[in-house]
Amino acid sequence: MDQTAISDFVGRAIVLGIAALVAAVVSHVLVDLVRRSTTRMEVRYASIFNNLVRAVVWIFALLSVLEPVFNIQPTAFVAALGVTGVAISLGLQDTISNVIGGISLMTSRVIKPGDWIGVGSLTGRITDITWRSTMVTDRSGNVEVIPNSVLNKTVLVRLEAWEISRVDVPIKVGRNADLDAVRADIITTVTAALGADLCDGMDVEVVYSDICVDGFDCIVRPHVRHGVSAPSVTTRVVVALADKPWIACHEPAGGVDDPSENREGK
Repeated sequence: MDQTAISDFVGRAIVLGIAALVAAVVSHVLVDLVRRSTTRMEVRYASIFNNLVRAVVWIFALLSVLEPVFNIQPTAFVAALGVTGVAISLGLQDTISNVIGGISLMTSRVIKPGDWIGVGSLTGRITDITWRSTMVTDRSGNVEVIPNSVLNKTVLVRLEAWEISRVDVPIKVGRNADLDAVRADIITTVTAALGADLCDGMDVEVVYSDICVDGFDCIVRPHVRHGVSAPSVTTRVVVALADKPWIACHEPAGGVDDPSENREGK
């Protein structure tokens, strides 16, 4: 390799290095600006914006070095890319649909990182929106990956704080029980059983949902802090209430709650 070739190679390498350095700096600055802008617009930051800004910057950086470094005319490259882009897009329909779906979800403020949503049987908190998918973490810490295109077409529900924190525990109350007294007993017992795991400012709810032959269907609804496992809450509530005399399964065959009353009747 002669001196001219070496000088030419070094010159191209310098141009490529400068272009990469400038692209990295511009990308960093623009990402920071986007983050600040989304904060002012009350849109929580998601990595999809980060990825889009970086992609645009690096595409322009590539176009700027095509001719001085690779001896390729940018116009010819763009024209060739346009021809092959149709074929490529056919194979990337799902990816393109997911990217467009993610941008649509974020810009329309339908959802954003930090929101709690219900999608079908899944209830969880959005932790991130990426190029292809939305990450949803349920109360137990399991991460569900939902394609953006699917989420964009699916009916979803944005949940409020009281819906997020509640755990429904069904029980059955005996027919002859004093329902007001039972309600007070449940609230006191469940509050003591769950203690600090309960949400501040949210009382334990007791809902009588139905009347049946053997008693009353009841839903005990404590509101617990994020990170507390719903199955463990259900177990603790059931154990705390299991020995209560007004539980339907504890009734004598005659349906009387207090055995002493039954003996007096005889």
